[in-house]
Amino acid sequence: MAITDAKTKLIYELSDIYDAERQFLQGMRQALDQADSQELRAGIQEHMSQTGQQIGNLEQVFSLMGDTPLQISCDSARGLVAEAQ
Repeated sequence: MAITDAKTKLIYELSDIYDAERQFLQGMRQALDQADSQELRAGIQEHMSQTGQQIGNLEQVFSLMGDTPLQISCDSARGLVAEAQ
């Protein structure tokens, strides 16, 4: 994808962050299933709630801009989730 102006760059970067947050949420769901203490489960659930809110905030930004996230994958997030697994 050619980035030719500031708005395209913004949409690209927001889309990258959006994908990262979604990957992190999925990773936390898997971690929650494996958590062996109530304290750890509570911490993961709190972080999942915050991440869900961040995803909602990004969706609101895209809506206000009249755009939708690009279908890109955040390689950094994929690596972090794989490492955590």
